[in-house]
Amino acid sequence: MELLDGTKVPIKGREAPRGRPDPSISAVCACPEGLTAQLKAARKTWVQPGTMAHVPVRSTYTGHGLVRGRPPLNHKHGLQVAQGPAIMMANEPIAIQVMHLGVTPLRLTTRMTIGYIDAHAGPTYEVSESELKEIATPPKGAEDLPLPKVDVS
Repeated sequence: MELLDGTKVPIKGREAPRGRPDPSISAVCACPEGLTAQLKAARKTWVQPGTMAHVPVRSTYTGHGLVRGRPPLNHKHGLQVAQGPAIMMANEPIAIQVMHLGVTPLRLTTRMTIGYIDAHAGPTYEVSESELKEIATPPKGAEDLPLPKVDVS
């Protein structure tokens, strides 16, 4: 197989061990280095089936990025990661939202890659506490609407 930069890479069959890089091609990468980083659980966490949870994750990445899930976790265990923007500091935990659609509890260990963060250099917007309170409060003059009456008989 030939990569975009012209480097020829041997293709190994199924007899190659999974999870271990082939030393002959470990230095070759078709994508620029440092644009994607792994998100690993900051501590061992159990996620119950049918729930949404906030899982603390760590990464070696520093800067603005977009969080995305890891497809094998979704296909094998039914764990979906909420995608969206994040600001990371290396080795500082942030919480990401996950939804477990499987039927058995799932244990996330500190060695398990839950998702990825891709570098993002686009525009970002930071909301101050006062702006957040202003957005969260209902407009003046809005009344609390009564709940509809339900007949339980």
